Amino acid sequence: QTELFRLDIFGTTRGPIVSQFLYHDIYIDGIPIKPKHRTCAPNTDYLTDFVEWREVQNGKPNPLHSGSLCDFDETLRYIRNGRDLGHLVWQDKIYSIFWRASAVLELLDLQPYNRIDKVRGFATHGIAKMLHQLAHVSDAEAHPWYSKWNVHRFLRPEAFGGL
Repeated sequence: QTELFRLDIFGTTRGPIVSQFLYHDIYIDGIPIKPKHRTCAPNTDYLTDFVEWREVQNGKPNPLHSGSLCDFDETLRYIRNGRDLGHLVWQDKIYSIFWRASAVLELLDLQPYNRIDKVRGFATHGIAKMLHQLAHVSDAEAHPWYSKWNVHRFLRPEAFGGL
């Protein structure tokens, strides 16, 4: 059990590192989907020596793999480590992870109308409302994106070290 990337706050060093939403099967129009991914091959490391790192910093492609982020494992797997999470973030669409979580929550049927026999939520507190709100996540990312890329740009320390 590693505590890498965990804060030293009560309750944060216990339990799995990977969200359980990433392991739960989901259904799209009744079609079951197992969340197994193309993951990077194990025990393959890149940019481990200075010469290789410097060439990639200068814009040359990494010679150890063929243009993709990594050499892929032939077996589809569940997310199991930080590299798999990084690869998932690199390839996912703007809110697909949130959408998958909403599909899991829909399966759990947690909406407030569950206790009322005559009413079901759709536009209010239902899946349609949740998906509508998720679609607007990308709107909320516009301001931090602008701030990151147009206001607070600075040279990364690892890039500066290679000058």
